[in-house]
Amino acid sequence: MKSLKVWLVTLPLFTIACTNDFNDIEDDKMPTAVNAKKSLITPGNILNPYDYTGRIHNDILETLDSLNIDSTSVEEIGFIIDSIAATYPEAPATIDSLAGLTSEIIWIASDNTAIDDVLADSSLSGTAQLSLSGFITSLLLASEDPYDDLYDLIVLYESSVLSSLAFTSAEKRTILTTTSIARYSLYRKKRKDKDWETSVGSYAATVYGAEANGFLGLRMAAAVGVYQNFSLNQ
Repeated sequence: MKSLKVWLVTLPLFTIACTNDFNDIEDDKMPTAVNAKKSLITPGNILNPYDYTGRIHNDILETLDSLNIDSTSVEEIGFIIDSIAATYPEAPATIDSLAGLTSEIIWIASDNTAIDDVLADSSLSGTAQLSLSGFITSLLLASEDPYDDLYDLIVLYESSVLSSLAFTSAEKRTILTTTSIARYSLYRKKRKDKDWETSVGSYAATVYGAEANGFLGLRMAAAVGVYQNFSLNQ
């Protein structure tokens, strides 16, 4: 539980720019810890408009597991992920191929500090960068704690982001796509004891892709996770 205490200590950092907005929400409109635990049959949060990104991300990984994909070729991994992702109704009419992002996928998968560069080079404001960076750092520290606790903490952070006037719509998309993938990935990790899906690389890839759109964010996260698992961990 030590890491959860760290999370709670740093939580004010995430919401420093939106404390007043968060406090102004009516109690009956906030997803409380009790309400969150009632929905733990699945890792979803219907209040997050980008919840689908985490769901599809996990679906893609489940499909890859069933296909026993063990390729070390990032091009092949990207092609397979794109093919699976295109079957979902949430997919845009046309999606940019991951083949054009091969070097970025390899870089993010190979560099544990890539998240710092991704955030610094993003269009996120300083406030948004600080908030998301703090969330990712503390979530990694708390990743071994019970999923119920992690879920409640993520949903609380999502609530503060949704209610904040400090973030633009584009910033909220990037942040909420990242939190959705975190919620679903941690659920899968706890259920299947998968460590690689919740690495900092997956979060960096999500941010990188979500700058364009949530659908690219989830595919980038899946590609980096799969490439790390089959290539760098051999």
